[in-house]
Amino acid sequence: VTAIGIKSDDGEIIFMYEDEKETLLMFWEYIRGLKHVRIITFNGIHFDMPFLIARSMKHNVAIPKIGFHLDLRKVLVPYGGKGKLDDFAGLVHMGKLEIDGEKINGAIAAEMWQERNYERLKQYLLEDLRITWMLFQRLKQIWWIH
Repeated sequence: VTAIGIKSDDGEIIFMYEDEKETLLMFWEYIRGLKHVRIITFNGIHFDMPFLIARSMKHNVAIPKIGFHLDLRKVLVPYGGKGKLDDFAGLVHMGKLEIDGEKINGAIAAEMWQERNYERLKQYLLEDLRITWMLFQRLKQIWWIH
């Protein structure tokens, strides 16, 4: 785990520490402190959540109970279909982040971390958060989800 991002009505938070265990501890502590937890992800059922859980188990980090998790990919591409966040960004009039003319995606997130390019990684995460948030808001707007 290189970094974890959260977007809510209150703003955006990136949990990014040099130590993976500290990143996980701070993230789960933040989640634990919330009254109502709704986790909205894109492909979180198949990647994000299992990965966070496995890495938390490795570091013996306690995971709070999560009451609600909505994976937007399951809504937009049901029955195991394929599709990346990039593919749906256009539905909310957004494109993927480009820095110096280079498209940034999850495949190079670990590379950014290894190169200690934390600001670029943070920009990438914030853009993913914003696209996911806008997709969620759009689906609420058309009454597909509540």
